[in-house]
Amino acid sequence: MAADLEFRAYRSEDRGVILGLLAKGRPPSYPSEKAAVFDWQFHANPASHGASPFVVGTLGDEIVAVNGLVPVSLRLGGEITSGNWSLDTYVSADYRGRGFGKSLIARVSTSAPVLLGFGISDMSDPIFEKAGWVLDPSMATLFFHANEVGLKGFAKNLLSRSSRSLRAIKPSAMAEIAIESEVSGVELDSLWAAVARQFPNAVERTGAYLTWRWRDAPVLRYRWVTARRDGALFGAFVTRHHPVESVLADYVGPLDDPPLLTSLVEVACSDLVASGTRRVRCETNHPAMLEALLAAGFVRHRTAGRFRVRSNVGTEPGQWFVMTGDSDNDLLVL
Repeated sequence: MAADLEFRAYRSEDRGVILGLLAKGRPPSYPSEKAAVFDWQFHANPASHGASPFVVGTLGDEIVAVNGLVPVSLRLGGEITSGNWSLDTYVSADYRGRGFGKSLIARVSTSAPVLLGFGISDMSDPIFEKAGWVLDPSMATLFFHANEVGLKGFAKNLLSRSSRSLRAIKPSAMAEIAIESEVSGVELDSLWAAVARQFPNAVERTGAYLTWRWRDAPVLRYRWVTARRDGALFGAFVTRHHPVESVLADYVGPLDDPPLLTSLVEVACSDLVASGTRRVRCETNHPAMLEALLAAGFVRHRTAGRFRVRSNVGTEPGQWFVMTGDSDNDLLVL
């Protein structure tokens, strides 16, 4: 019975056991990369403040269920509150079907005022739904097809080119757009302070958070596509290159400037394509970002990642701003 499962906080000696559980059925490169991500994500997060990074479920001395928790500062309807991303949900195959997953998520759901999950698996999603985690139906996955191969690839490339010509917005002439390897936390703090009110529900994209999330990421490498006016940072995308599928990972900047958004997207895609990639992916749910992506030649995919919210402080107003990099699924390329 599920009542046999006991929960406790994470201990340092749990690290190897949890990594072993999460690595089951994964490729050979996974354990070492995941170990690096584990230490960065759960022990170097500037928002952790010593909080337990996992809910650990045990039967006797055996760890049979875990759920990772990444603390973040959230902007909720203009107010700042604390929250957790839920990730690395795992129940041992030997104990599934006994209600342990339900008990685990019920415990996780009380860990912070607001809980977020993105990229939830088919197996876990019904459990989150029953625990009151609300699905955001506006999430979309989009692709910019540039160098797809074969006849189907040719058709996809043509689709992106035609979509861009039909929807194109006049480029912004009010900013200098460039590729930068790094942006200072001080500049990012100033930018976020200027635009935060346009993000009613979102992770607080402060300089400390963005520096940890993108500059300090231990496995993958990211770069910035920046817009500057008179030298001052005005908007920025975070991108990641890969020969097959590159990513627009994050954005901080104004959401009420369609020409600027579209110009940034187009420069980001041009840079990634010039570096050699077949396609560029972006996941988001914000109308302004969706419009900019479509104007730049992105096309919607038929499926989208699941983003769910569990709020313990009442119904959250407005819409969340979510990007690909908000999901921990973007931390490793498997």
